[in-house]
Amino acid sequence: MEQSNRKVFKISLAISRVLSGEASDTEREAVDGWLNASEENKRLFGRLQEEGLLARKVRIYQTIDKQAAFNEFLKEKAMLEERHRRLRFGRVLKYAAILILPLLVGGVYLLNQLLFEEKKELDIATVISHGERKAVLHLSDGSTVDLDKSNVMLNERNGMLISSKDSGLIYQNGIDDNTKELIYNTLYVPTKGEFYMQLSDGTKVWIGARSRLKYPVNFKGKTREVYLEGEAFFDVAKNPGKPFIVKTKDFSVRALGTSFNVMNYADDDFSHATLKTGKVEVTSDRQKVLLVPGEQAFYRNYQTRVKKVDIDVYTAWMGNVFKFDKENIDVILRKIARWYDVHIFYMNESVKNYHFKGTLPKYTNLSDVLGLLEQTTDIKFQIKGNTVVVMKDGTRESK
Repeated sequence: MEQSNRKVFKISLAISRVLSGEASDTEREAVDGWLNASEENKRLFGRLQEEGLLARKVRIYQTIDKQAAFNEFLKEKAMLEERHRRLRFGRVLKYAAILILPLLVGGVYLLNQLLFEEKKELDIATVISHGERKAVLHLSDGSTVDLDKSNVMLNERNGMLISSKDSGLIYQNGIDDNTKELIYNTLYVPTKGEFYMQLSDGTKVWIGARSRLKYPVNFKGKTREVYLEGEAFFDVAKNPGKPFIVKTKDFSVRALGTSFNVMNYADDDFSHATLKTGKVEVTSDRQKVLLVPGEQAFYRNYQTRVKKVDIDVYTAWMGNVFKFDKENIDVILRKIARWYDVHIFYMNESVKNYHFKGTLPKYTNLSDVLGLLEQTTDIKFQIKGNTVVVMKDGTRESK
């Protein structure tokens, strides 16, 4: 098996260098020999030369955190050497391929996926697309407005101008009528959606899939209070005399001028607030903690624990990727389910505790994302309609 894997790796590397125009004479001869061995090899090589296929795969796998993959590889190597005094080449290949791909225009990793591994049972004919910008705005009179990329102009009953453009939802030019009445709107971002908005005080909010934010059309009184279910990132406009407070079912976050992420989903057994800049105070029924940048208040079972974190892991979702730092597969797949609007079914409950460290692309088909997870974990996926079946990959050696 080891010798076979080495042969696969060697020809994969040679093909990759031929495709990138960096092959030596010896490597070109090796590829020529492989091509002449069968018509199937020629057909597969032709597929690799198709610009669209190769470019798309390279863009996807370039999102992998190469340094994190390398660190995991070194840890795996040390552990295996300690246990067996020899390295299992199959597992080295998995991580080495991740490292080589961005440097060699996708050859090694792509070939292992398309040519040399057994065909995955992933139903690639089922194309499930990623989420997009969309939301539903609930106005104070009970009416609703569907928001996407279209331009919308609205007026609330206190004269507040609400506009939805390419930049998102913006509240401006409100009329302060000197009354104490608070007029509320609610923005709901459904499954397979995301949205950006700017509140009347200038606070910027990025809202994730399956999330709900309730907020005053115009802030009055001594505080600025909003209510969140789901996930959102807040870049709070400074106003020392009027604290900004985000209330969730588990805790509240109190800030002045700062930026932070809050995740509090009903189907999760935990929630957290993560600070990027400034300071915030996180208060639950039993505890009150103060955060500084790079810290997170992690809430579970009525207890709040403060820990240092990589802030990028909790803010990357606003961009083009999801980033994870040894996160449970169960948590990762719940996020994927919200973004792709699929159901998750586990054939083996034990795989929920598997971990993944790295990045996953947001704006690609679900099959590509699951394929990437298959390559970097001991898990297999099947897409059955709108359900993702998760199971342990019995063809790999156990950890």
